Amino acid sequence: MNTRSLPLTELVTLTYIGALILALSLMGCQTDTPLETDTPSVVETTQAPRPMPAPAPETAPDLGFEIVSTPIPAEPQIVTYEEAEAAYRTGDFVFAQELFTDYVDRRPDNPFGHYMLGLSSHKAGDLETAETSLRAAIDLDSTHVRSWQNLTRVLLDTQRPDEALITLEKSRALDPENAVSYRLLGRALHQTGNTIEAADAYREAILIDDHDAWAMNNLALILLEEKRPIQAAETLARASALRPSQSLFFNNLGMALEQAGQFASARDAYAEAVSLQPGYERAESNLGRLESSELIDMERIDLGEFAARFEQEIETWRDEHVARELGEEDESIADVANIQ
Repeated sequence: MNTRSLPLTELVTLTYIGALILALSLMGCQTDTPLETDTPSVVETTQAPRPMPAPAPETAPDLGFEIVSTPIPAEPQIVTYEEAEAAYRTGDFVFAQELFTDYVDRRPDNPFGHYMLGLSSHKAGDLETAETSLRAAIDLDSTHVRSWQNLTRVLLDTQRPDEALITLEKSRALDPENAVSYRLLGRALHQTGNTIEAADAYREAILIDDHDAWAMNNLALILLEEKRPIQAAETLARASALRPSQSLFFNNLGMALEQAGQFASARDAYAEAVSLQPGYERAESNLGRLESSELIDMERIDLGEFAARFEQEIETWRDEHVARELGEEDESIADVANIQ
């Protein structure tokens, strides 16, 4: 088969037409999206947020006055009976009075709270509160003997012996064999001027309790008033033996011995009182008087022997007491026989 070749001019023409068609087809397929190389590159960065400054605090306008904050009050301390009593036992009577006052405010129905408030107030020197509190204790419990007795003490300390005799009737009715009531009876009678009856009351107290040193001391003062210094010294020798730490007893013993002419022993007694209680002005004055005196004798009495004499005297009282009771019993029997 014979092939016919195209002339050169036709071949060139066909080549040109084919290239033109190809270019037109490429332009017809192009989109409106720009190429990547036409878009500027954007680098995305993540930055930590900057802290925003705190807003400035608002200030109140100055109004010309100062604002004072009110302190929160502390919780009130609840006082127990045991705490208040502990203060009394340690001898801090003013503090004990404060504590028992608080206790009574919370427990007004407890007679022992009023009683201890009365004791504390008496020891603290507040006799008015002492009397009020003891009467309140009696109102709540009229059978409490010690409330009556301590009310009697307050009345005696305020020089009201007649009223004291009335309260003593109450305490003695509740407890007829109470030595303290008889001792207080002696004080009341002594204040009214009935020294003989007062001495008998003190002896009755000692018969009930032969260790009642205060009844002995009080009896000795009556003996000194009656110019019986030897008997007073014997009584005080026994009292000071029972209470060797009581400076008052030794001072009174010194006074009895001095009146009896036992100056050396009196000086020793005064010196003991000052030793037990430094600053005891009366004992210091008595001691100074004897130290500067030329009447000091070198002999000293045996205080133990003096005390023993007083103990023997107590036994004679006891015998007399028994004899008196037997005599009264015989009289009552005779009266009954006469009636029959």
